Amino acid sequence: ADMPYDEFARMQVAGDILRPDREGAAAVGFLVAGTHNTVLGASPLMKNQARQDELGEIVGTVTQAFLGLTVACARCHDHKFDPIPIQDYYSIAGVFNNTREGETPLADRKVIDAYHNARKPIDALHDKIRKGKKQPKSDEIKKQIANWQKEVKELEAKAPPKFEFAHTLRDIGSEDMKVALRGNALKPGEVAPRRFLRIVAGKDREHFNRGSGREQLAKAVVDPTNPLTARVFVNRVWQHHLGQGLVRSPDNFGTLGQAPTHPELLDWLAVDFRESGWDVKRMIKQMVMSATY
Repeated sequence: ADMPYDEFARMQVAGDILRPDREGAAAVGFLVAGTHNTVLGASPLMKNQARQDELGEIVGTVTQAFLGLTVACARCHDHKFDPIPIQDYYSIAGVFNNTREGETPLADRKVIDAYHNARKPIDALHDKIRKGKKQPKSDEIKKQIANWQKEVKELEAKAPPKFEFAHTLRDIGSEDMKVALRGNALKPGEVAPRRFLRIVAGKDREHFNRGSGREQLAKAVVDPTNPLTARVFVNRVWQHHLGQGLVRSPDNFGTLGQAPTHPELLDWLAVDFRESGWDVKRMIKQMVMSATY
């Protein structure tokens, strides 16, 4: 559909908010495709650790994919090489800490209601079977359980299949997160207001205070004053078509990343891309029709 890249990037971070439809729900599947621990221990430490790992995965993926920065390295301490303090990590993590994974239906209300209505008697029978199996064994109980199981099979054969859904996330809060001292959420430090990276947006940057803050974060990622997003993306496209990027470390534009081989070309491509309305097809055509290609 030749969606402009700035819209595409915003959709990946906050599509369910920007467009509460099938495409918006599918877009934020990007955020839940990584680490997710569904078998948690009973201890608060294990639960907190699992949640911190999930947030670290999301923060790391979003910032490397769009900004070429290894922000996840600041989870336990200030970044050792780049100007990214631990507070900035928790400013971004705090946005996603106000979300939870779940299923978003991709069907009409009638289809969803028909499925749930058909499941009610089936679920009730399953409940009876579970309770029956806990009772003292007798011929009568065994016969009753067998009848219920037969009835379940008959109902399931007639029931409609589950409706289409997206594995996605939703907002559940609007709280700022506290810094986890040395990465330990059970040892909270000062509050880190949800906002963008200071190295990009400056010291007096906007507080992400609408819902989870994802919509404001998405906007900041493609803000015209943000010099990274356009450069990171045109570098990825260059790498795809010419074998290697102008920056050989496409996921790391930081101090430990490699300097661009042709910085003026990277700058020109990025500015031209942004001024063209983030038109991906136009940029690709421009690259593959060049003498360099």
